[in-house]
Amino acid sequence: MNKEILEFNGKQISLMKQPASFIANLERKYTDRSGKINIVAYVDELLKYPAGVNPALDEIITLPEILGNEKFQMSSRTPEGKINLFLAWELFSALFTTGRADTYFVGEMFIKKLGKQIDIYSFVEIEELGGEIIKQVANIAVLTQIRESFRKLR
Repeated sequence: MNKEILEFNGKQISLMKQPASFIANLERKYTDRSGKINIVAYVDELLKYPAGVNPALDEIITLPEILGNEKFQMSSRTPEGKINLFLAWELFSALFTTGRADTYFVGEMFIKKLGKQIDIYSFVEIEELGGEIIKQVANIAVLTQIRESFRKLR
């Protein structure tokens, strides 16, 4: 069976070729009706094969404890203390809200998650915050690389 070994943040992961139906089932299971994929759950599932070989996603992806800047801050951890991969992916993917990279939308989402009103801040202030957030969560982009490498195994 074909296998590919990738390395991220000093951690090796092994991807094993799977039957086409396995991949199609992952696509169905983790894609909603709007076409949005839950890539965190998708990659977490595919890393289970081969069993016991790959590290957990929160060992592969690193994030600072606190996201934001001096004015706006949020923990990057779940209440259990694990890296909040879903939050990181949600913030990262907000970058492409308009179909092109725009840090404003990342900053807007971050401020809304803090429960604050965006209209009391300037566009530039929100855009700069978004740029900082992207730098902090950019590591999450490895999920797409893992998924695409897995899908392309021959």
